[in-house]
Amino acid sequence: MALEAISAFWKPFSAKALLGIGDQEAKVIARRSISELQDQIELIRNAFDIKPDCQPTVTRTEVERLIDDRLSQIPLPSQALRAQPIPDGYKERDSYTQSGL
Repeated sequence: MALEAISAFWKPFSAKALLGIGDQEAKVIARRSISELQDQIELIRNAFDIKPDCQPTVTRTEVERLIDDRLSQIPLPSQALRAQPIPDGYKERDSYTQSGL
């Protein structure tokens, strides 16, 4: 579902930029994308019993702060927080080649 929403959002922009389509064709694709995104919105409303006329009760900043707070509470292995020593014999390369990846 997330990929469908991302695809619906970017489809008209990428079609116009990459395919070089005209404004009328881009509008047709944009209208279809809007319809697809509205379907996603309706799914969210139904899943969480939210009426269409409901206004948000929290701001975007508050949601971001809540997410940051929750993520900061997730315990990480202490090993992930420390820099690891460079192995003996390690040679730094100036650039990477296809065979060196």
